[in-house]
Amino acid sequence: MSYDIRFAVKVAGKEDYFAVIGEPEHNSPTYNIGDLWRKAMDFDFEQGKFYPVKELIPHFERCIHELQFNPLAYKNLEPENGWGSAATVMTATLSIMEYLREDGWSRGWNSDLPLDYIYMSW
Repeated sequence: MSYDIRFAVKVAGKEDYFAVIGEPEHNSPTYNIGDLWRKAMDFDFEQGKFYPVKELIPHFERCIHELQFNPLAYKNLEPENGWGSAATVMTATLSIMEYLREDGWSRGWNSDLPLDYIYMSW
């Protein structure tokens, strides 16, 4: 099983209704990295819930920093079965940040959509 990372916008007039607009290149990391990812981000995300990406970016930045400069602190959270690792978390997180880049090239037709309107779900 794996996460299903999606980016979406809220539908006007519909509470908690989102229209998916895209996904990062690495959009389905294994569930086995969930604990490691949450700790590295310092964010306990709920699967299936959409969050404003503007609120998530600092958590993704923290995750990247932690895994680059403090990787041993997360080694014990890597799954024993070998399915997923800190490298998996880094790849998924960098892929998310690539999608959200200010130039928006990876968002295709949605490249001019301000980050204020984009939400993300795992």
